[in-house]
Amino acid sequence: MFNKRMIFLSLIGLVMMTLVTVCSVVAEETQPIKVVVTVKNEDKPIEKQSVTMINVETMLAYLTTGNDPEKIEQTAEWRLLAEILPKTGDALKLSDELQLGIGIAHDAKTAQMIIKKLYQLPEGKILLNAVAGERGKGVFRGFADVATTRWDGKGWATLQEKGNYLFAAGDTLQFYNITKDQSITMQVGETPDLQIELLNVSQITEQTTSYQNQYSEKNNSIEPNESFQYKITVARPEKEDGNYLRLFPDSNISIDRMNVAYQPIPFQPNLEVEGNIGTVRFIDNINLTDFIPYYYEVDLNQLFVSSTNQTVDLVVTAHLIPRLDVTQAIGSTDSTLHFSRVLVPNMNYKMNVEYQRDGDNLRKDTDSLSVAEQNFAMYNGKNDTLMQGAEYALGKQDVNGDIYLLTKVNENQTWEKFSTNDKSLKLVANQTVKSKKFQRFKQKIDGIKNEKVSFSGGNRYMLLDNQVDKLAIDDSNRYVTATQQEKGNRSLFNITGLESSNVYFIYPLKSPKGYQAIDQFKTFDIVDNNKQATRLTNVSLNAKIPNQSYLKAPYIALLNLKTNERSRLKLPNHLAVALIAISAILLITTFGWLLVRYGGANYAE
Repeated sequence: MFNKRMIFLSLIGLVMMTLVTVCSVVAEETQPIKVVVTVKNEDKPIEKQSVTMINVETMLAYLTTGNDPEKIEQTAEWRLLAEILPKTGDALKLSDELQLGIGIAHDAKTAQMIIKKLYQLPEGKILLNAVAGERGKGVFRGFADVATTRWDGKGWATLQEKGNYLFAAGDTLQFYNITKDQSITMQVGETPDLQIELLNVSQITEQTTSYQNQYSEKNNSIEPNESFQYKITVARPEKEDGNYLRLFPDSNISIDRMNVAYQPIPFQPNLEVEGNIGTVRFIDNINLTDFIPYYYEVDLNQLFVSSTNQTVDLVVTAHLIPRLDVTQAIGSTDSTLHFSRVLVPNMNYKMNVEYQRDGDNLRKDTDSLSVAEQNFAMYNGKNDTLMQGAEYALGKQDVNGDIYLLTKVNENQTWEKFSTNDKSLKLVANQTVKSKKFQRFKQKIDGIKNEKVSFSGGNRYMLLDNQVDKLAIDDSNRYVTATQQEKGNRSLFNITGLESSNVYFIYPLKSPKGYQAIDQFKTFDIVDNNKQATRLTNVSLNAKIPNQSYLKAPYIALLNLKTNERSRLKLPNHLAVALIAISAILLITTFGWLLVRYGGANYAE
């Protein structure tokens, strides 16, 4: 009896232990998994970055085995995808290598490539979500503090089951096998598979202007038509099919050549022609300020054949066009699209690079380029009033010490060198060149035979562009009429297209009637316009500029004097203050001495 009871109790205990084990396993299987995600760009958390995820366990099994026990190919979502993809028999074809259908088995890497390709198609994404079902989706929370809208450095999601997931943040797609609570860091923007370097361009590390206007803290300033290069380093794809490299430069960036074959492709906006008169309507509401006339597709086969390395370099040589005029046919219509665009000072010009590699769509922008500007005001040095009628030439000293003057050859502007690293002519920015040094420059410049490019009042000039634009009227100025501005603008001019590494000089070519020849010129650079505002422009003259554009870019004051006139003596502010202080001390000391000498004697008597 005792033995039977012991056996019975043992059996009961064994059953209970089995039930506990089974329950714990079930609990473990159904316990939600917490995934903490941090999204970064260049190792900095991105604020409010959206992240999606899809369980791809079933889809991976289908692609790696060629079997379809879940009947994926019988779903409405599969039929929707089949309407947009070409077929080979019953198989759907993403590319020659990437096909999906019953009986087609791929390795794990190729299967992931197919899933990434599907995710990039709206119909493919619908299919992936349908196959995953509700159990395969997670909801991210905690990406921003709602009260302060500040990034809290982490987001998290609850997953209903373990398995392989596709995580998407922007264009970044990554696979993770989730088996337990874990943390994930996704890097967007930066990828070792696509790196870009800008060459042959001087860099402005810090550039500000006075009057509360600030330029970019980091930028690259270059003259129009000056050659520069992009070095684009790409990683070799594992698969030969389905890869491409495309370049989308801003409109004023002109591609000159590459170290491999490439194809310029006219960019066709989505347009339609309305009515019989051929009125063109932009279906996509395209913004012409962002319109690019061409994009470029690179011959990847030639690029990778040239090297056996895992990474190869594409070298793109380009330049900035000072003024772009485009007339482009619109599709198969008889209509054309025409627009003209001149370089805008301090605007960022860049190129977007798109690299499709093994199913990953990698995108990255190049560093920005810009052209800088400088304003000039002609004034009468006798009474500090604006005047007009003078003409000037522009010269520059480059980083090698060579000095050039802007001239015209066959109606085209060009920099003509007249000095090669002559130390007696060396220029320093933000100075006034006079006396013997001025005479040495005058002798050199007078010896230039080609026509000198002339700069005069009322105009805005773009370097190396033969077309001249009138200075714009500032409509926001409520205190000066358009007529008054137009008259005042005749004393002003603007030069755009300047580079940060050069020292420029503005040289007097012609004085107006009744004015004497000026035997001095100003040097300047564009790294720190704040220095120009304080050193070369006075407050009383700024107040007389009609369009107030000195608030955006300070003016360099250009001295002119009528015949037999002399400029008023002006002292720098710090020297004037010092003289006033010394005079006050001498006056007080003298008064005190007299008081003691004579006042004290009278008191003694």
